[in-house]
Amino acid sequence: MYCEEAIRYAKEDWNVDLQPTGHPKLPLMGPTGCTAAPHLRPICTVHTCQIGSLGTSKNRQWDKEYFDLRGRIEDLL
Repeated sequence: MYCEEAIRYAKEDWNVDLQPTGHPKLPLMGPTGCTAAPHLRPICTVHTCQIGSLGTSKNRQWDKEYFDLRGRIEDLL
């Protein structure tokens, strides 16, 4: 889902065509990581696996700072 959003965003906002890599689950995943530059995938750039899988980390202050920053970034999109 996030790769497809990045492909759409890159095309609509930057006029960049991102090419799928053939990965079975993550269309933009290459052998050394994501093939899209961070500015072409803002929602992925702000994602952390710890938050994504658990909803929170073990550090409540970090959670607050993370979600505050993520909210400001999402407002810009």
